[in-house]
Amino acid sequence: MYPYLNVDKIRELNGICPGAGRAKLGDLALNFDSFLRYLESRVDADAIPYATPVNAVAATKTTALGVADTELVYTAKVKGANGNNVTVTYVAPDAESAELGIVVDGTNIVVNLATDALKAVTTKASDISAAIGVHTVAKELVSVVNKAANDGSGVVTTMDKITLAGGVNGTEGTKGQKAIDEDYIYFCAADNTINDANWKRAAITLATY
Repeated sequence: MYPYLNVDKIRELNGICPGAGRAKLGDLALNFDSFLRYLESRVDADAIPYATPVNAVAATKTTALGVADTELVYTAKVKGANGNNVTVTYVAPDAESAELGIVVDGTNIVVNLATDALKAVTTKASDISAAIGVHTVAKELVSVVNKAANDGSGVVTTMDKITLAGGVNGTEGTKGQKAIDEDYIYFCAADNTINDANWKRAAITLATY
């Protein structure tokens, strides 16, 4: 609705013509929509685009096995919506003395749990974290940490596939780029891709004179 706001026009209202500017702001600040329209009508080439850029957010998922000291938090290594495609599954093989193993197919991570001579699962949460941390492919997909109040010492159970969620793409931008909306002015501190989080912001405060 309001594609541009120009900071020089705000300075003009408050500095170059302080009396007239304050009078106008005194009226317009009572109605921010009118204030935006007023500034929009005075757009020029160096205007700041009206937009709300966002920083990329990494997808994440916490296990819910319900066993003490087994819960882990999986977080996508790369921020952005693609992390919402990563899945994790725990499988207990029907075998005696099976070894812990990690298998990755695309963005799907399967943890084959270790067993003892009676086929009972022996894998601890800490074992899974360590195994993923050294797996060539899995470690590039996710990082793994203990959930708060869990130390990783518990023996895990099988787990149906869980999918990471909450990943958000960042707004692309170049270093020095600016944007503004009703509440904040934004500044791109470094070139930003959909996987980055380089946008900074400062709150806007309007005063009535």
